Amino acid sequence: MGEDLRMNLFAKTSTLFCIITLFAWPFSARAQKIYVSDNSTTSVNPAWNVKVFENGAHKYIVADAQGITFSPRAVGFDSTGGLYVMSFAGGGVGRLIKYTESDDGTEVFAHTQRLSSYGGTGGHGTCRWAIGDVRQLDVDLNDDTVVVADANGVWNTSCPSPGGRSGSYGCIIRYEGADPTLLPGVELLGSHTVAIGIQGLAWLNKTGARTGQSPVMTIDQVSRDVYVGSTWGEGVTETTQALERFSKDFVQLDFWDVNDPARGVPGNVTNLMLGGLAVTSDGSVWFNDVRGGVGMGGWGFMGSIVKFDSSGQFVTRRNGQTVMSGTARNNFAWTGGMDVDEHDVLYYADSDRVLTLSSDNGDFIGFPVGDTTGQNDTNIYGEGAFALSAGSLGQIAVGPEPPVGSTFRVY
Repeated sequence: MGEDLRMNLFAKTSTLFCIITLFAWPFSARAQKIYVSDNSTTSVNPAWNVKVFENGAHKYIVADAQGITFSPRAVGFDSTGGLYVMSFAGGGVGRLIKYTESDDGTEVFAHTQRLSSYGGTGGHGTCRWAIGDVRQLDVDLNDDTVVVADANGVWNTSCPSPGGRSGSYGCIIRYEGADPTLLPGVELLGSHTVAIGIQGLAWLNKTGARTGQSPVMTIDQVSRDVYVGSTWGEGVTETTQALERFSKDFVQLDFWDVNDPARGVPGNVTNLMLGGLAVTSDGSVWFNDVRGGVGMGGWGFMGSIVKFDSSGQFVTRRNGQTVMSGTARNNFAWTGGMDVDEHDVLYYADSDRVLTLSSDNGDFIGFPVGDTTGQNDTNIYGEGAFALSAGSLGQIAVGPEPPVGSTFRVY
């Protein structure tokens, strides 16, 4: 019996060692990619583009030579390493293109696949859509479908939408990522795809005016729920700043005003859904806002990051001074994109830098790319630099360690 017991313990120990080894493997090979939409155009950064970093080093750009038109706002990746970029086009509409990376990972192939390109923002038949003003996208890594949040979507009463309104306002749209179905007879450059899912967002302007939304969104890769922040502008006395949570099939699961005292928001706190949106593996929600100044951000103004827990209760609001106390750049100058990596580290794309923050409490961790001095000395990276200008960083997408598209998380 003693010998059997020793053998049994050895077998269990060996099995445990194998399990630990398997779970530790992702930490040993760090090939993490970070994709950043850059809307600045300066002598240092001469074109709108998406910058790609790997292991903290600049890798390549996706720019006009690869089909970027202007002001790329949204970027994401799928489980195969495919890269999705939305940029604006003529006539007030946008196009969404999927790119495939070269075998050596040093560039992307131009015009690999068009999900949506030019065309109007509706009126092409029942529930057939192009896109108008996408600010953020995400890819459901379980099936590689692509979800976008559009400020200028249009639907009619024959579409599955609440109220059946016609006109332009915010919606979320799901597309097939691989070989999407194109509208018949329009497979040329101006083609766009048939949406496989669409849902409208809350219509909550307190004045009753039809103010356009600029929604931000993200997908919880664990639950597959879709979170959307409806941005109505800075007039919080006239508008409602809303967060909505939908199932993967776009069934609304929750809705809350991010300034509702019933959600635990203190009376001296005012939150605006102006910037990026990210959800951690426990279902907590982070977003940012910067008020005042020019453009979408506020140079010299003190921006903030805001956290709600998985039940929609307010947790904290941290301004730049409390996150980066004592530094020369303790303000957040831009309501740029946010994302979390597989270890729930929070990434924030500011005006000319990328910051990492704790998703537990918002504490500052460091600068993963584009910074070595602890501030904003980013031009040392040449074409990989982020240049502070009248334009700034948009959505950021953080890949896993490795492979790209892995849903591995640390629990």
